[in-house]
Amino acid sequence: RNRSVPHMVLSHRIFITRDNSTGFTIVWGKVNGTISQKPSANFARTFSVVHSAVISKCSNLGNASAININSISNSAISVYGYQSGNGSVNYIVFGFS
Repeated sequence: RNRSVPHMVLSHRIFITRDNSTGFTIVWGKVNGTISQKPSANFARTFSVVHSAVISKCSNLGNASAININSISNSAISVYGYQSGNGSVNYIVFGFS
């Protein structure tokens, strides 16, 4: 039985793994910036379908609280937090490409 081997690529601190037989793709990285200004990060690979995304605080965000996904598309994610604060938010996105 010939099985596809997932590939992992590192590109500017953005990681990608993809199963070539199914197209299932995982992308993870960081969004940096002033959280109240809705910073975003582009994915290193565009999804045809995004199924889910998870975010978590990566660094102290000052007064920022209630960090949420502001928007997500097939090629980027944006986060938002209440009040001002600078820092990083980790993300992981699952889907097909």
